[in-house]
Amino acid sequence: MLKKAGLLVFAILLLAACRRSSNDIARDLILRYGELHYKHYQPIAFEMAQEYYVPYERSAQCIAYSKQQKTLKQQKDSLHRLIAIHNKPAYLLQSGLIDSSLNSVETAMAQSKQNYKAERHGWMIMHRYNHKPDNGLMVQGASVFVVDDAMKNIIETYDK
Repeated sequence: MLKKAGLLVFAILLLAACRRSSNDIARDLILRYGELHYKHYQPIAFEMAQEYYVPYERSAQCIAYSKQQKTLKQQKDSLHRLIAIHNKPAYLLQSGLIDSSLNSVETAMAQSKQNYKAERHGWMIMHRYNHKPDNGLMVQGASVFVVDDAMKNIIETYDK
């Protein structure tokens, strides 16, 4: 009985030792990505995977507020052009309403940023590499890869 338990423990330890690390799995994902997306791709360095938390600027809340803010600013600019041409009181009133809406969006955005709690969104790996773009010169690139928790998919990538 003790001998069987010893063999079982040995087998479990052996399997655990043979399991690939998360960094190795993420590296393989990034290597496949590089080979598919870059001509003459040559990896240089990979940093260790770190937990990735969505910064406020990339959160859905911030993106929604930014879109509202951009729309209101465009409306305000259009209205200012009309005021410069026609100088009608109705345009001035509408401009005041847009300013009020813009202030409330900016206040809500500031409060949202203050109350924001970053969500864990997977793993982040920084990677440096060489590749040849269409101009034929070898170029060094540096990208940040965000990989899901299961280390199966690259969620996003952006240049560092």
